[in-house]
Amino acid sequence: MKIKGAIFDLDGTLLDSMHAWDGVGERYLKSKGIQASPTLQDEIGSMSLIESCTYVKKQYNLEEGVDEILAGILKIVESFYFEEALLKEGVGDFINCLHSKGVRMCVATATDKTLAKAALERNKVIEYFDSILTCGELGCNKATAQIYNKALKALGTQKGNTVVFEDAFYAAKSAKRDGFIVCGVYDVSEDKPVKDICDFYINSFLEAGEYFD
Repeated sequence: MKIKGAIFDLDGTLLDSMHAWDGVGERYLKSKGIQASPTLQDEIGSMSLIESCTYVKKQYNLEEGVDEILAGILKIVESFYFEEALLKEGVGDFINCLHSKGVRMCVATATDKTLAKAALERNKVIEYFDSILTCGELGCNKATAQIYNKALKALGTQKGNTVVFEDAFYAAKSAKRDGFIVCGVYDVSEDKPVKDICDFYINSFLEAGEYFD
């Protein structure tokens, strides 16, 4: 398929980073002397960071404001993005190839922009992306296609020649339901068979060149 635009999720798609978020809500609450529900991760899984913080504040009657809770959670994971996060296999070559052919690219993520920029800069790929859109800045989550439509507008391309790359089932489903072409990307954290709802599916970006020009 010849494409003119590409919208990439960050964690689990471009970056091998989902493990950095494992139990982060539980770890934050533990730092406050509070035992989290064993289902907390599932409860906040599809929320944006702000929504997650608002939920945790309400559910656990925290005195801290939402901004303070957010800062505490980001503090837990920030060193990983600044010092450790790596691109997934084949990402660098694939996006370099798309760039060389004039494909417009952006990132659409639920992660804080400061962390996203830090990881992409350290991996020397940030210059390939026209923009980084975050759910926090847009006031949405990926249960709807709002962030993908904003990304499409930023790229100036059409849905028919723009591909959304996602590893999360619920996010891929939102993009697909809204009419986007979706490429599922395997990640070890995958909890539902994202392959079943996508137009394309890759185990790694080493395979992406087989499908996209």
